[in-house]
Amino acid sequence: SRYQKKRFMIIIMMMVEQIFIHLTHPQQVGCLEGRKMIGHIWGAKGGYDTMTSGIMVSFDFSNAFPSLSHTFIRAKLSFINIPSCLIELIMSTLFPPYLFCV
Repeated sequence: SRYQKKRFMIIIMMMVEQIFIHLTHPQQVGCLEGRKMIGHIWGAKGGYDTMTSGIMVSFDFSNAFPSLSHTFIRAKLSFINIPSCLIELIMSTLFPPYLFCV
């Protein structure tokens, strides 16, 4: 049901927020002073909650972490005990076709 999907999305967003805290490089553009990456994530979630048209927006994170190797990102996620299915979902946002959608 739509209610269950929303609850699942909230859980995923909370997990992603914690992952970003551990993964974000200090020079990451979204984390420069005055930028609010986590705020944008929650803003996207708010848009999903009120969505009635069924429109989907896809995000391309292929260049989001230019100073980190994809191998390092995967290793760090594994090290902090993120479930492998969630790691695969996150890693899928780094390569075409981009699968992270709101």
